[in-house]
Amino acid sequence: DGIMLLADDSGTENNFPAKVPSTVEEYLAAFNGGKMEFSITSEEDFISVQNLCALPEVNGFEGVKLTITSSPSGDGTMWDITGIEGFTGIGTVENPFKGTLMCGYPNGSVRFYTNKPIVAYLGDGGKITQMDIACETDSDGNAPVAAVAGNINGNVTIEDVWIRGTIGNGTDTVGAIAGNIDADSKVDIIAVKVPDGATLTVSGAIVGGIAGTAGSNVIINMDDDVSIGTSGNEIALTGTKAVGGFFGIATGNHSWELTNSYTYKATTDDDGNTTTDVEPNKLVVTIKGTDSACYMGQFAGKLQSDASGGTLTITGGNMIEVNFTTST
Repeated sequence: DGIMLLADDSGTENNFPAKVPSTVEEYLAAFNGGKMEFSITSEEDFISVQNLCALPEVNGFEGVKLTITSSPSGDGTMWDITGIEGFTGIGTVENPFKGTLMCGYPNGSVRFYTNKPIVAYLGDGGKITQMDIACETDSDGNAPVAAVAGNINGNVTIEDVWIRGTIGNGTDTVGAIAGNIDADSKVDIIAVKVPDGATLTVSGAIVGGIAGTAGSNVIINMDDDVSIGTSGNEIALTGTKAVGGFFGIATGNHSWELTNSYTYKATTDDDGNTTTDVEPNKLVVTIKGTDSACYMGQFAGKLQSDASGGTLTITGGNMIEVNFTTST
């Protein structure tokens, strides 16, 4: 485990695609020629992706897969995103990232160290997958932050992502997966977890186990080995204004049907007898409000109305376990 083969700059080794172009002219020539996959092989490539995504003619890399195929650590086992000068996150509010961003190697092989969301704005059709993210985020509060995406707008997928570390945003919104989810968005969360033996601490003004804030009619689909926090490695959520297991503040009308997925654990004794334990996967969080006026709740710390109203209806199973603590 952890032994990696790296692609060269051409991207041809190991059957990886060629590296992402550095100019819009080169990118459009490749894209219009049918090229739909590119490799990220260097810090400069991250900057190229950030700069290209900001251009309207690139259309947020819609339909394009970007695969991270090597790292600058020398042994290929880590990416220190914090050290990329000028990198502020992929996507803008006008041109969010709509493609697929993934690591070319299984989780546990390459770890990404971040102090900001790798994707600043994730848009309709966007997907983040096969990433092992270690956060050391202490934001100045100028924008929503999280491990994966600062802002989500549209139908997106977060799949096979490991998250750990600390995410802080003292005066703004913060979540484990997204800082903010816009109204009418749908987020598929599949096989996302805090790895065994790791911890995740999320703190700020408005804090959620999934996102700090969510607009009206947001749909969250959690299935297939969802264990963002499990007993023994819970997510610790601490906020000053609002803290919730899913969202710090949810605005408008929300109706969620929660369906547990299950983990099957087989144990075989010395005589060859096998027994199987079935455990539902849950979002397990510890919630703490550090101000007496802080709103705290199992699903949402605070539910507020917009033009459509303000209701929260929960049906189905129980996919969340919350431990409330008080400020000392």
